[in-house]
Amino acid sequence: MICKMEKEILIETKDKFQIKGILNSSKNATNKLIIFVHGLTGHKNEHLFFNGAKYFSQRNFDTFRFDLYSGDKRARRLLNCTIKTHSRDLETVLNYFKEKYSEIFLVGHSLGGPTILWANHSVVKSVVLWDPAFKILETFSDELQFNKEWGVYVVDWGTEFLLSKEMVEEWRFLDERILSHFVRPTKIICAEKGILEKSWKESLEKISVETAFTSIKNAGHCFDEEGTEEQLFEETLKWFER
Repeated sequence: MICKMEKEILIETKDKFQIKGILNSSKNATNKLIIFVHGLTGHKNEHLFFNGAKYFSQRNFDTFRFDLYSGDKRARRLLNCTIKTHSRDLETVLNYFKEKYSEIFLVGHSLGGPTILWANHSVVKSVVLWDPAFKILETFSDELQFNKEWGVYVVDWGTEFLLSKEMVEEWRFLDERILSHFVRPTKIICAEKGILEKSWKESLEKISVETAFTSIKNAGHCFDEEGTEEQLFEETLKWFER
């Protein structure tokens, strides 16, 4: 089944950048929208979001996926971003859609989790976090090095990425403090083969709002393994339709 409509949306930020995203509409008219938020070095057309748009639009949800930074002329660049920058841009996206839909849901993958939690997302009905980043700097310290000459951090994942000092310091600050930013019902879905499951299990009792937790067997952080993406979507749908 092909989505009824796919439309490019351009949203202006207060500081004159432009957010580019794709709105996929359900076959039937709906007042429900899922907004996807990608993680570090991610983008709107990763398989989780591209395939997720099709999956959820077939189940009576419109979806919107967007880039927090890109190579487009008026887009932000990763090096100039912080988590707070991401969160403000998410708030801009929410403000754009809040009068257009009566029910808005958020899905964040990896660093998309802290982006959501640090944003004002009070207009959102509920949230699902896909293997959300938490205490992550403890786990890839060998891959993250500060370059004194450039004054930036370099992440080496085969391809090297540059992060600002502000981004890394915010990330360190967030470890335990992020738990107080859960304000809407939230489901955390971890990858069994990832590194984040244990930390989240230990922290659930510190979250004051309604939460649920599950883990996808044999899944890595990006849910690339056969069948894991489908399970991820099914678990997400259960939470949004409960």
